[in-house]
Amino acid sequence: MSSRVPQQMGLAEVRRVVRGERILSLPALCGKVGDLGRSTVWEMVRDEDFPAPVQLSPNRIGWLESEVDEWIAALVRSGRERVTPIRARVRRKERKGGGEARSGRR
Repeated sequence: MSSRVPQQMGLAEVRRVVRGERILSLPALCGKVGDLGRSTVWEMVRDEDFPAPVQLSPNRIGWLESEVDEWIAALVRSGRERVTPIRARVRRKERKGGGEARSGRR
């Protein structure tokens, strides 16, 4: 699927929503995912790096909270695998001679 914005809800999604699934508006979504901006969210959806919204009515969309929660969990897992502790990064920079030169002025 080339464009994921927005998609029609399938029967399984409708059933999940009926069973108490929360649907997040764009402002609620931006707050939940760490104050990401609206344009960033749409760019990530376009690039298929973020769950697509569902069309709720002709003029209304929303994100299934469970999909957003899954995205956050995956982000945390992948981030923890890739993150180098800050001290190790500083030591590496010092070994490479990457410190900034200090000027005599204050």
